[in-house]
Amino acid sequence: RLALIPRLIISVDRAGTIEQADENINLAIELFQKQQMLPPGQSKYIVGVELGGNPTRNDFTIFEASFERARRAGLYVAIHIGEVPMKSQDAKYNE
Repeated sequence: RLALIPRLIISVDRAGTIEQADENINLAIELFQKQQMLPPGQSKYIVGVELGGNPTRNDFTIFEASFERARRAGLYVAIHIGEVPMKSQDAKYNE
């Protein structure tokens, strides 16, 4: 039997403010960078950030810079935008 190794994706609620999003993403980046200094073989648990929550609240573009910063730091990014008809500006992210 293989061991189960949990991983963590830090969530941002799209109904929240940009300040709340930045707080979560800053924490994710900080923890991700700290765990990169662990010796080889030790588990690294923080792997990414995601935008979720009520898809009718807030446009993704207000969070775009924060998620780009997370991606540049090496984190994976997941964005949930396909649950309702898209606004035209969201269409480029639904690929």
